[in-house]
Parts: sequence; C-alpha cells; structure tokens
Amino acid sequence: MSRRLPTLGWDAIDFIETKLLHPDNTGCPYTLYPEQKDFILRWYAVDDSNPEHPSFVYRRGCFMRPRGFGKSPMLAAISAFELCGSSRPTRIDEDGGIWAQQHPFPQVTLAAVTETQCWNTYRPLLAMLRDSPAESEFELLVQDSYILYPATNGVIERVSSSPDSVKGIRSTFTICDQTEVWMPNNHGDRLFATLLANAGKSGSRILESPNAYIPLTDSVAEKSALYYAQLQENNEPGIMLYDHRPAPADTDIYDPESLREGLIYAYGDAADVNGGHVDINAIMQTVMDPAKEVSESRSDFLNQVVSHSSSYVTVQEWDRAYQHVDVDSVKSIALGFDGSIGRAHGLADSTALVAISLDTAHPIVFPLGVWEQPRDVRGWVPPREEIVNCIDRAFQKYDVKAFFADPHGWEETLINIGNRYSKQLKVKASSSSPVLFATWKTRVLAANLEEMHGAITRGELFQNGNETLREHMMNTMRKPTRDGYLLAKPHPDRKIDCVYAMLLAFIARKYLLTHNIELSQRKARKGSYVSLPD
Repeated sequence: MSRRLPTLGWDAIDFIETKLLHPDNTGCPYTLYPEQKDFILRWYAVDDSNPEHPSFVYRRGCFMRPRGFGKSPMLAAISAFELCGSSRPTRIDEDGGIWAQQHPFPQVTLAAVTETQCWNTYRPLLAMLRDSPAESEFELLVQDSYILYPATNGVIERVSSSPDSVKGIRSTFTICDQTEVWMPNNHGDRLFATLLANAGKSGSRILESPNAYIPLTDSVAEKSALYYAQLQENNEPGIMLYDHRPAPADTDIYDPESLREGLIYAYGDAADVNGGHVDINAIMQTVMDPAKEVSESRSDFLNQVVSHSSSYVTVQEWDRAYQHVDVDSVKSIALGFDGSIGRAHGLADSTALVAISLDTAHPIVFPLGVWEQPRDVRGWVPPREEIVNCIDRAFQKYDVKAFFADPHGWEETLINIGNRYSKQLKVKASSSSPVLFATWKTRVLAANLEEMHGAITRGELFQNGNETLREHMMNTMRKPTRDGYLLAKPHPDRKIDCVYAMLLAFIARKYLLTHNIELSQRKARKGSYVSLPD
C-alpha cells in the first residue's frame, strides 16, 4: 500500500531550476525532466512519524539509466543543493509543511574508482555553477579541484583514491558514479564499503548512478541490486530507493521497430521523440553497427542487465519466463529438494524446496521454502524440524505425485519422508528409493540441465517471479565437464541451491510424463452455472 509523505523534493527542484545553469554552457537555466523530478521528490521524502525530529525515508538510493540519459548533470545538481540549499528537515508543522535549513557544515563527496569517472559528475557541476545565480548568491568559490561555500565552510570534493585514505571522512552526502565498474579488482568494493561505513557513522546518505551492470562480476551496482531485492523479499522497501527502467525483455535489436520502441522506453523523457535531448535514430545506428557487441548495446543503451557469457540462462530469458500463478489454486505438483548441512566457516549452502505445477496450462516452478544462513550468524545449520514440517505441509496441501531429493547429508531424514508418503508418490526417484535421486550421475544431470534450459528459452517452462529463485538463477554459471555442462557458482557466497532443487522438480515431472502418469485430475464443481444470452 502506498503511503503519502511530505517531501523536500520541491525545494530541491526549485533550487536546481532557479539557481543553476545548463551544463551545455548556453547560459540557460538547468531544467529537469519529469522523471528526474519524480525521483528527486521520492529521494527527499520525509518520515513524518516524529514531526519535531523528522528524518529522510531513504538512506541509500540508486538511479540507473542508459548512457547519455543525463544522470551526471542531475547528480551534480543534487550535490549543489546539498552544499548550499535548505536540504535538512527540522520540523513538520500541523498543516504538514516541512521546515528546513542548510546543513551547518556540509561535506559533499563525489566518488568514483578513477579520476576520469569523477570528472563525469564534477565537470557538469563546474559549468552549472560558474556565473550562476547560486555562485553569486552564496559567494561560492568554484575551483577545478573543489567547490567551497565560505558561509558554512562547506565543500564539494572528488574522491577516487584507495579505500584506506577515505576511511573516517565525515561526508554529509556521497555520490557514487558508475558503480557498475566498482569491482574487487580495482578495490571499488572496498571503497564503497568504506564510504558506506562513513555514512553510517555520520547519519548521511549515499546515492549511486550506475549504468546497467553485468551479473556475476561482483560489482557494487550488482550487490546493490541484490540488496534491494532482498529488502523487497523481506518487505523492507523503505530503506533504499531503487529506480531502474530497462527496455522490455523481448526487445529485438535486429528488428528496427522493436529496437526503437525499446530505446524510447529506456530513455523515457530524455528521448527526442518525448522532447528530450537523446537522438534515438543515432543510438539505433550505433546499436545496429556490427562492430558493437550485442551485450554492450543492451547494457549501455537499453539499460538491460545482461548476463555473463557463462550464465546458465540470461536475465532476459528468465524474465520472459515469468507467469503469475496463485499457488493456492495449484492442486497437483512435483517437488525437488536440495539440502544443506551447514558450515563451520563462511556461508553455508542454502536449503531449498521447489515445486513445479502439474495441473496448470504450462508447468510453473515456485519455491515452497528457502532457508539461508544469516550473514551475521556463524556456525549456522538448517532448521531440520522446520524444513521437515514444510515438506509435510506440502504433502497435506497438494497432490504431490513425485518428490526427488539430493540425499547428501539428509539421507536418513529423506528415507523417513519417502516411507511416509510412498503410497502417494507415482514414480520413484531411483530403483531403491522413492525420493533419493542419484545426483552423483553427472551425465544424467548434464542432459537434464540442457533440457531444462531449452524449456525455459522456448517458453515451455515458467516461473512465478520469486526473487530468491531469480537471485540463485542469476548466480548460476555453466561449468564444462566431460559429461556436459554442470552448474557452478562464481563465488562461495553466491548461492545456486534453488536451481538444483528446481532441476530435481523438473526431472520428477519428466519421469511422470515418461511413465504416462496423468498429471492432473479435474472435476467440475457442483452447482456451477453460467448465464448465456438468449
């Protein structure tokens, strides 16, 4: 449910459009696009639960748009408002009006992993401030190396040095540019962690402006996306403002009309056909140039998160497979289970129970339970009793016709479950057990992985949009072996267990079909009527 909140965004917009110049050096005022205004209004939303001591709703933000959209000038404008605008709420009156003031000692940081990237935001900021109403009104000292506001001794500075050198900086506002290239190999991950820690100590805020990232690269932009997905899954959306609008997943870059529509959607208000500055025809020519990599074009211009070349499925393939399903309306299923035994050091594997529908028009996979180690807990082991109870509830709620499970570490528990429900199960996972599947037979796994991949990409297998399953799928890489491709994770902390559970459910359904088991039993409800015209 949406919540109506007061915002300082209108003050920020008024400051930006009346006191700053356009960065193209024409001398005209800088004007925001409607969608930029919308983001600013949300970014400066104020929590009104304590009117005498109001605070901002969001502590972290991410504004992801394609190249050339105009992210850097917008962030430059926000940094100027943070330096000398009334950017701090002090109280909310009885009429809902916000009283605000300047920060008494503003320290604004523009951060990037290279000096060149820092200039992406700093260069337009210089053009927006020099000879501007803001420069004269606030008597700013606008230098190539820093911008000083003498009245408060406030400053805007660039940071592109090592993580250790920025430790302890008391920044009141931090902008992190192009975080899709902040990676472990350039210490961008450590730089962001340090800036985040600094913000936590001072109670300040961080705003990112990445282009679309490539999964499995451990970039800051990717981790931020995963963090936001986790917040959504835990129903905690108010911590981070995340604004990413990619072109539709079915955009075909080889079809000019589809490409044009995708670009217009991704660029939004900035597209020339919508009154913006971006020449869509010129972008189309760049994208369709054979010298341009398809994956780069999708991430650079369509704002699409493009999968790593070794990914099991691409982001677009997975998102196209989405189909809403009311899990309570599903009656008949097959189950797949991948269990963890915990780990003394590091993050343990997850435990996952995944169902595949048998009585829907197309098979749809959806997790019934996923158990993961909290990052702040050591020596974690999966809650076996809770997991077994979840499996029991699945058998009570659904007509479970097959249940295939990885026996590693769970053999005794799974044998008991198999004995308990053996009469209900229509096929056996192996000749010796109704549920224990021989996951050590890598050739069988490899063949079924190829079948499942084909079913996803051909539109024969669907998923219900579960964020944890999506995260695990996006973590999954293909590992070549002599028996074919198996699944692997790029890092021990990246989990893929939901995908293995999904694979076992997929195989279970395949066995049912092979044995000619009727997948669903439907009966017309008594007393069902429909009115027809005379």
